Amino acid sequence: MIESQILVYQFSLSKIASNPPPTDKMVTAGLKWSDRVKKDLKEFFKSPKFEKIQVADIDGVDLYAQLDSLNYVLGGSWTPQYQFRDDQLTYDLTQTILNSTQYLFNSFPKLPVEKDTPISDLTKAMYVRKFTIVNDPSMVLEYLLMGFLGREDVKTCQAVYPELLNEIRLMATELTLEYPKLGWAKRKQLHILLGTQISTLSYQSPEEQSGGGGGPSTSSQFFKQEASDLQRRESK
Repeated sequence: MIESQILVYQFSLSKIASNPPPTDKMVTAGLKWSDRVKKDLKEFFKSPKFEKIQVADIDGVDLYAQLDSLNYVLGGSWTPQYQFRDDQLTYDLTQTILNSTQYLFNSFPKLPVEKDTPISDLTKAMYVRKFTIVNDPSMVLEYLLMGFLGREDVKTCQAVYPELLNEIRLMATELTLEYPKLGWAKRKQLHILLGTQISTLSYQSPEEQSGGGGGPSTSSQFFKQEASDLQRRESK
């Protein structure tokens, strides 16, 4: 399941659902995703200040159109526009899209019957924030770099992309050994990402906190195999 979550991390949910990139580009992105995550995390640890905050524009968001799109997918009208040689990846990616859509549908605010009725900015903002994370889970790191990652953002990522979030947390935990000194503001953001209490002085990996067993990720092996197969077919 981690492979399908990595693909969403690279290309966005809406792009994969409507017009997925060619398989070779997906494989290349899968090989590079770990480097991208580590680069962003290192920037967080090394940079003395947060990046400039860029708040998403909510004025142009049509919640009624969003609701129609969710109903389109969940109503059975949407069908996957991709087919991989690996049937499990095809299934997992389809399930990721359906589960993500269901999560947004369950989180959707109650709207006035009349479409011309004004909707508060707070109502829009709360939904758009969730939608932004679901559509592009890499925004978790963007918010971290900007200094306003919230616990609700992490909860959203945990609900939709649990394996992906766990991998990011493991990388962040490893980097704490290289950069043990952080200011209070950044330490607070790091604890939000890791899901730990701010008062905690020692860092633990998510697996240690949950008591789960360790083990290397298979995502890198998967994409390396895919890349090897692609190269072999193209050489024929």
